[in-house]
Amino acid sequence: MNFGKLWNQSAKRFPLLTLSVTNGALAAAGDVIAQRFTGNDSDEIEGKNASHDFSQTARFFLYGFIFAPISYKWYSILSHRFPMKPVVGNMKRKLGMDEWKVVSKRVMSDQFLFAPLAVGMFIGTMGVLERKNLSQIKQNFKDRYIVNLAAGYFLWPAVQIVNFSIIPLIYRVPFTGLASLFWNAFLSFSNSKTSFKEAAKILE
Repeated sequence: MNFGKLWNQSAKRFPLLTLSVTNGALAAAGDVIAQRFTGNDSDEIEGKNASHDFSQTARFFLYGFIFAPISYKWYSILSHRFPMKPVVGNMKRKLGMDEWKVVSKRVMSDQFLFAPLAVGMFIGTMGVLERKNLSQIKQNFKDRYIVNLAAGYFLWPAVQIVNFSIIPLIYRVPFTGLASLFWNAFLSFSNSKTSFKEAAKILE
């Protein structure tokens, strides 16, 4: 039995758990990519050769694990609020004008309502997992919120057009997880660079 069949069976029996583990693994992979190409800032501060920060990767896994059910619920709400006409039998969905109107409503709702909350959730959650105090988390918001949100608008509208038009609901979280591989690498890089600045100030 191949991985796809195993995943589908798991998703049918334990949908939220399967989505959480999948999303967590993809988020962790994004952090691994970031550390592979940008290095570990704590080692950079101390003048050591770059080594992998496994605690940071674990934080990304936990964030992805937590975020998956929230994303799935949001996608379910969008599907219910902006439904497409049902496809009869084994016919393939044809995207006419009415369908594209539905897709555009889903994408606009996602980008203008959910995306700002998602970016804020990432910054806040990572701050808590890194055991930062409230003032440090607030500073992270000032340093990174607008930058991360603006960067996301270069990627996610195009991704979500595909996601909301042809991807079935159960696969939408994994699809965005795959698209997030390099997005999470960017977030990891952004997150670690802020930590580096804080540590550098302490060493001054």
